[in-house]
Amino acid sequence: HYGQVYSTMSRLLKNGLVEVDGIESGGGPERKRYAITEAGVTDVERWLATPEKPEPYLQSTLYTKVVLALLTSRDAADILDTQRSEHLRSMRILTDRKRKGDLADQLICDHALFHLEADLRWLELTAARLDRLREAVTR
Repeated sequence: HYGQVYSTMSRLLKNGLVEVDGIESGGGPERKRYAITEAGVTDVERWLATPEKPEPYLQSTLYTKVVLALLTSRDAADILDTQRSEHLRSMRILTDRKRKGDLADQLICDHALFHLEADLRWLELTAARLDRLREAVTR
């Protein structure tokens, strides 16, 4: 959204990470051209060097739904089946996008597909252990 771009540029300018490098006039409103500052370069370098925190997924809404279904005598297998179908649908869409995309698209689709594959493994494992999980949560 244009509003987000303007607010982001304003924040970067205020924080000294970019500076106005020129103003262009044309058929419409004036356009500011920005250039990154040394502080901006340092900030980007710091950000690039900082590893992203791996997400452990210990607070899974899906896990909560499965446990709640078991606690209330509902069919948790149906929840897992429905989720499996949704994951497979998403994987088909991503696979099609990957097939048609450039290298950047292929890589980002692979990232998402690998996460969905891990989720599918969890769904299968949980489905195989539903009876044991039911016993554990309803004691």
